[in-house]
Amino acid sequence: MVNSENPNPKFGLGFFHVHILNRSMSYSLISVDGTATDIISIDEINTHLRLDGTSEDTYISALLEASLEFIEHETDRDFIEKTYDEIRPCFPRCKGEIYLKKPPLKTVTSVKYYDTSNVLQTWDAANYIVRTPSVLSGYIVPAANIYWPSTIERDDAVTIRYTTSPTIIPATLKHCIKLLCGLYYENREAETPINLKPIVTAGVQRLIDQLSLVVY
Repeated sequence: MVNSENPNPKFGLGFFHVHILNRSMSYSLISVDGTATDIISIDEINTHLRLDGTSEDTYISALLEASLEFIEHETDRDFIEKTYDEIRPCFPRCKGEIYLKKPPLKTVTSVKYYDTSNVLQTWDAANYIVRTPSVLSGYIVPAANIYWPSTIERDDAVTIRYTTSPTIIPATLKHCIKLLCGLYYENREAETPINLKPIVTAGVQRLIDQLSLVVY
């Protein structure tokens, strides 16, 4: 069965809409192209914690990474460069936008799909426009006079590879990481990245809320 921006009339629009509603989108992390030390150095964390020397640098590095992971989880956005594959059962109808799940969008590497003969194709980048507006979710849309191609019916008919990365590193993020590292350092036996949230202070939570809402 074929997915198309102009579905076969024998199926009717009702079939097409049910087909879309009953299929799901997924995404997978392909690579992490940065580290927390790209945002803030171990020396900065040591200064914040009033530590001298380098004897605990390995431990502080782990706290730094855990703090960033916690912030990214709570805000549902990336603050270091990462690459994802977003997998969809079909393209939108006609010239509909594809909003990508993970913000903030930096670039789209490729758009691949299985055509009606079940052959994997790479759609030419000239056929679509990448939008990275001042909102959290970037999107892609067909270029002028271009429509999304038809695909065969399969859960992984469309794969979009893209990279996320903020345009700037906000001071709020650095301060939030420092405070979280302090919480980890002072509660190293009782808390882990998984159960840290119960001891997050109101001040840290406000910083996380701000990072969730403000576009960078």
